[in-house]
Amino acid sequence: MLRSRVFVLVVALALTPLIALAECVHVAGDSVMADKTIELVFSGRVVEITPVADGGVRATFDVQRVWKGSIPQRFDLYVWWAWAEIPHFEKGQHHVVLAQPLTDRDIRQKLGMVGTEAVAFRPTQCSVAALPPLIEHELGAGYAPNRP
Repeated sequence: MLRSRVFVLVVALALTPLIALAECVHVAGDSVMADKTIELVFSGRVVEITPVADGGVRATFDVQRVWKGSIPQRFDLYVWWAWAEIPHFEKGQHHVVLAQPLTDRDIRQKLGMVGTEAVAFRPTQCSVAALPPLIEHELGAGYAPNRP
């Protein structure tokens, strides 16, 4: 009986990383556009990274192309490092970004957005790593961001 329990435990522990480890896999442009959880798809260069909390930053983008949603030329994306498979942004880098609304009250509070109902966005998990190298070509021409 003890041996069977130990065996089950060993097998469970051996399989846990396979089950728990989420991996980013490449997604096609049409899948990105059809995904209703993704509200914004844009490309741009990171012009500023501002710490907004312990473990969080605001990445400001100079938006160059938009494929989904309505985005101004300067756009802030909030990143909480505790999210699984979250992309890492650095100043000067160019990215195609997939984003969704930041609605979690606890995270909004941790990111310094207490007492505001301002619309804010966060990158989707795997939103950079899951995109193939030619994603901009797959997405097509897109359109320019909103100008001030």
